[in-house]
Amino acid sequence: MLRASDVWALSSYKRTCVSLQMESPLSEFTGPLLETNLNLRLLSWCRSFDAGTQPDPKTQLNAMHVVGLKLSSDMHCMSLPGYDEYNLTDRLGLETPLPFEQALVSELSWQQLVDLMSTMQLEFKKIMIWDDMMGYHTRFCFIFLIKCLLKRVGFWTRHSWRRASGEHDHDVLDGTLNVDDKGWHVVSVPSIVHLMDVLHVFTSLCNSLISATVVHNDDAHNLVKLHPHHHEASLDDFYLNSIVSDTPVGSVVQYSHRFQFLFHSVTQVVYFHWPSYRRSLQLPLEEIRKRDASPQSLLPILLQIDPSITVLHEHTGALLSSPENTWAWINVAGFYGLRGPQDQLFVARDLRALLLHHEALTLSTRH
Repeated sequence: MLRASDVWALSSYKRTCVSLQMESPLSEFTGPLLETNLNLRLLSWCRSFDAGTQPDPKTQLNAMHVVGLKLSSDMHCMSLPGYDEYNLTDRLGLETPLPFEQALVSELSWQQLVDLMSTMQLEFKKIMIWDDMMGYHTRFCFIFLIKCLLKRVGFWTRHSWRRASGEHDHDVLDGTLNVDDKGWHVVSVPSIVHLMDVLHVFTSLCNSLISATVVHNDDAHNLVKLHPHHHEASLDDFYLNSIVSDTPVGSVVQYSHRFQFLFHSVTQVVYFHWPSYRRSLQLPLEEIRKRDASPQSLLPILLQIDPSITVLHEHTGALLSSPENTWAWINVAGFYGLRGPQDQLFVARDLRALLLHHEALTLSTRH
C-alpha cells in the first residue's frame, strides 16, 4: 500500500531559506518548475551548493541536500517526456553492467536507485570517454538520465508505504528505511544524504567535463622544464592526488557525511573501499618528461613550478562557482583540469599544455 507523504523536503527547504536569509541561489528555486527553467536549476544546484558542507545537526541535511530534495520533489510533479520509457539497458548496457534486472527508471525501487549510482561510481572511468579533439563525452545523454533519476527520487521521498504481511524489513534494520508504529515506511535521512551526495557530484563532474574547453599544444612537454628538485619536493602532493584519483566519484563527500566526526583525510576513504589498497609510486622524472605523461604524476610537479595555482577536490570546492575568478587545478576521482575565470574549465591530454595556456592568458590580461 502506497500513500502520498507530507512533503517534508519542502518544509526543510523553507527552513533553510529562512536560516540562510533567502540568499540568491535559494530564491531561484521558489517559483514553479518548468521545462524551460529545469536545466538552469540543475546547473544552479550543482554550481551554487556545496556537497562537502557538513549537515545541520538537527535536520542531518545541508543546503545541497535540501535543494536537491526540493528539485526532485518538483520534478516528480512535472511531466518529463520520455521518462516512463527510459530504458537503462538500452542507454547504459554497453557502458556498465546493471546491478539488477529492472530496466525502466520509472519502476526502480529506492534500493535499486542506490545500487545503480554505486555501480556508476565504480564504472565512471568507462562512462566518461576522452577524445583528443572533442575532449570528454558520454555515449548517452547524461543530463536526461539525471533528470529521470531525480524524478524517481522525488517519487520515493514524497511517499510512504506499507509492506505485505510476511515481507522482511532488512532495509529497516540496515538504516535505509524508517518505519512507524503503524507500519508505514519512509526513506531514512542518512540514505537520502548518501544518494544525494553522489548524484550531486556525478552531475557536477559530468557537466564540467563535457562543457570544458580542450587545449592543444603538441610541444608542451618540451616547453615546460621539469627539474629534479621539483620531483623531490612534490612527493607529498603526489601521494595525496594519487589517492584522490583512486577514490570513486562522490565517495569522499559520502564518507565525510557518514563519518563526519572522524573524517580528516581522503586516505580513510580509499581504505574504506579497498582495505588492501596500496598507494601508487611516483614515476621517475625521465618518464614524466615524456609526451602525454600521466596527469597523476605531472600535477604535483606543476604545483611546484607555479605554487600560486592551488588544487581542489570534490569536497573542497572543485566543482563550485568561484566568485573570486581565481585559477585552480581540479582533481576529482582522477579527472583533471584547470579552472579559470568565469568558472571556465580547460582540459588537455597533457597538463603542461594547460599550464602554458594559463601563462599565456595571464600575460595577455596584464597588457
